[in-house]
Amino acid sequence: MRALRPSLAITLLACASLAACGGSAPADTSTPTVSVGAIPRAVAAAPQPLLNWPEFGLDPQRSDVSERSNGITSANVARLRHLHVTLSGTVDSSPIYVHGGLVGGGVHNVVVVTSTYGKTIAIDADSGAILWTFVPPGYGGWAGSAQITNTSPLADPSGRFLYAASPNGLIHKLALANGSEQTTGGWPVAITRDATHEKLGAALNIDGPDVRGEHQAATLGDAPPYQGHVS
Repeated sequence: MRALRPSLAITLLACASLAACGGSAPADTSTPTVSVGAIPRAVAAAPQPLLNWPEFGLDPQRSDVSERSNGITSANVARLRHLHVTLSGTVDSSPIYVHGGLVGGGVHNVVVVTSTYGKTIAIDADSGAILWTFVPPGYGGWAGSAQITNTSPLADPSGRFLYAASPNGLIHKLALANGSEQTTGGWPVAITRDATHEKLGAALNIDGPDVRGEHQAATLGDAPPYQGHVS
């Protein structure tokens, strides 16, 4: 018997396989289709609004910017208004902002600043009213002198406390509710032994449970010792 040609052998084998699987191949069937417009599309979640600015630079990484909406749009920008607030000191550092903070038994949007002589002032962001002022102990000893601070305050992630510097080298823990100073747990904390020469100049930062501050030389101008520390 003559051998089958390879192409004929393959054809016969395919037919045998179909028979073993139940006979002939199934008839063509139509597949239902839908319009392109009926196909569901993934919808991106609306970005969370930017409600708080708790420290200089926004976050511990000093990002300085956010993709979150700040609430100002082309539709409402014309309704923005200017508030003039008289403060009991010169502020030469950046403010922070706490949205919906509990102050004096009520809910307020709060701007907090620290003056060059260490007064920390909480301001109602909506009305411009002064909510409270913290005056560090010993204020009269350096007020009016060259001993100043340019340190920006810091809001605790809990929303209950603030941290602020004074020119005598101390970092104070203050209650957002009324500006009272917490004096337990080692507060206030000294981060320099020579506050008359080492000025607290950089903004406070936070790293987990740790509050970090920096001071530098030259409280009295361009004079030695030239050094700085992070505490």
